[in-house]
Amino acid sequence: MALPHHDGPPGPDELFRSFVRELAVSPERADLLIRLRIGHEPDEHCWCKHPWYAHHWEQHPCPSLRLAQLVDAAAGQDQAEPSPG
Repeated sequence: MALPHHDGPPGPDELFRSFVRELAVSPERADLLIRLRIGHEPDEHCWCKHPWYAHHWEQHPCPSLRLAQLVDAAAGQDQAEPSPG
């Protein structure tokens, strides 16, 4: 999937949106999102329990889960759009 035409280099937001769209159409999306979500359950105080956050607190849903949600949403939008033809 190509980035839209820009007069200059794309900014971080557009790069991120492009990354999410690429993940959304990936044939490995389901497996990737399962792996991305493993271990990211909330504790009793709504902090993410994943070992990545052992040295700092991360509110649940953490960035990894929010990324997975964005990819799911983008995949749903992609499927809802009629294909050109």
